[in-house]
Amino acid sequence: MGAPKVSIIWVNYNSSGFIDLVLKSLKAVKELNYDEYELIAIDNGSTDGSSEVIRGFAEGLGIRVKFIGLIRNVGFAGACNVGFKASDPESKYVVLLNNDAVPHPDSLRMLVEVMEADERLGSAQGVVVDYDGGFIDTAGGIADELLLCHTYMHGQPPSAVKDEAHVTYADGSYSIHRVKAVLRINKGRELFPAELFAYFEDTLLGLRMWGEGFKVKSFPFVTARHRRSSSFRAYSLRQLYLGLRNYAALMKVSNSRYRNLLLPCTLRMTVGKLLRGGGGWRAVTHVVLEALRNGERLASKLRKRGIHVDIYKAPVVKLRPTEVLKGLTVGRALTKIIESYTPKLISYGAGKQR
Repeated sequence: MGAPKVSIIWVNYNSSGFIDLVLKSLKAVKELNYDEYELIAIDNGSTDGSSEVIRGFAEGLGIRVKFIGLIRNVGFAGACNVGFKASDPESKYVVLLNNDAVPHPDSLRMLVEVMEADERLGSAQGVVVDYDGGFIDTAGGIADELLLCHTYMHGQPPSAVKDEAHVTYADGSYSIHRVKAVLRINKGRELFPAELFAYFEDTLLGLRMWGEGFKVKSFPFVTARHRRSSSFRAYSLRQLYLGLRNYAALMKVSNSRYRNLLLPCTLRMTVGKLLRGGGGWRAVTHVVLEALRNGERLASKLRKRGIHVDIYKAPVVKLRPTEVLKGLTVGRALTKIIESYTPKLISYGAGKQR
């Protein structure tokens, strides 16, 4: 039996400011030590000329490439769905790779091997390091009961990751997903609810993987270098709006025992974003109110599609009420709680059939 087929979904949007890195990402795809893959490169309605550069470069790589140029920006969620629909129906796995991530040559082979070794594994990732500093960018995502997301082992040297670990979700920068599991979750050929547009897509996918009985794991091998948020280097109210709206919707379709704390959680997130600069309190207040209002509408749409999230089937950090109060009022309190939870990730689900 030959190696299983893999479809790599790679999305571009207005990348002229970091085009050298984008082309390195594409070149690294060509250099993957794996034969049975296709690259689906999607331009998300770019207006800066990067689409033409990328198309010419990708089609000249000498590998199997499908280039899709969209006439408008449909968000990361929508673009990934386009790529998934265009993927080879015989592909057993789909890989998400950001255009500012440069995969290592053996990474795809290693990711496929761990998926092949465990049919209950729905999603997986390795260690993704920061492109410039070499420390860990992400080794997986961990959510707590407030559905605030934390990056496993962020800022640590790669050597700090010794064992595989159960995580809430695999990070969208570079991760692999079992097509059979995705189809079971979404009951159709899409990766994410398109209405999300951007932010919390990978969180929702991971939680739903666990809800359907699949596992999500992180493995202790380095897979890529990544310069996070290259497309969104500067703070923007648009980012704040999308993040808060999607967070509000996710809380409302979940069974978190703290879901009624949506407002204080939102305010906690907002203060952190505001301190990064830009906007002003009046503008930010308007964004928060709009996000909460439209978060309810988005949650209603998700419920109509049958999307309800049982977070307690996933490895989430359970918080005592005193920890919640401290986390909402003290800057790094939740981070310290999550760090103390790290050893539990490795043994999560031990002895359980998932």
